[in-house]
Amino acid sequence: ANHTFSHRSLVTISDDEIRSELISTQNAIKAALEGYDGIERASSIIRPPFGEIDQRVQNIVNELGFVSVRWNSDRYD
Repeated sequence: ANHTFSHRSLVTISDDEIRSELISTQNAIKAALEGYDGIERASSIIRPPFGEIDQRVQNIVNELGFVSVRWNSDRYD
């Protein structure tokens, strides 16, 4: 799953920075998987750093075709 490139809180950065964090990670995952057959998309899941997400971030996550996942127990990320 995508957990962002630099582990910044997505709710504190600009829309363009959010997109950059997610797309940079997608590119890194895809590069690491280069050569494997059947890899069409690096990841379809985003787990936001610190579990922090608001409607603005969720809208961008949706726009980029991700599903956001969170947890119900914080283990100090």
